[in-house]
Amino acid sequence: MRKAFKYRLYPTKPQVKDLERTLELCRELYNAALQERRDAYKKAGKSVGLYQQKRYLPQIREELPQYKSSSPRWTPSLCLQARRPSA
Repeated sequence: MRKAFKYRLYPTKPQVKDLERTLELCRELYNAALQERRDAYKKAGKSVGLYQQKRYLPQIREELPQYKSSSPRWTPSLCLQARRPSA
C-alpha cells in the first residue's frame, strides 16, 4: 500500500519570485531539449538520448548567464528528465 502526503506551502514573495524563475528556466530548457529531439528525428531519423543532451549542460551553464547563476538546489539535468505523469 502506498501512501501520499500533500503539504501546503506558504512561500514569501521573494521565494515565490525565485520559484517562478526556476520553473521558467526549467520549462525553457525542457522545451529546447524536446525540440532538439524532434528535429534530430525529422532530419536524420535518429533519436537523441537523455545522456547525449546531459553532456552539453556544462556548456550551457557557461554560455547562458541565467543558468550559471541559478540556485544550486536544482540542476538542469532534472529538467531534462521531467516526464508527464502517466494517466
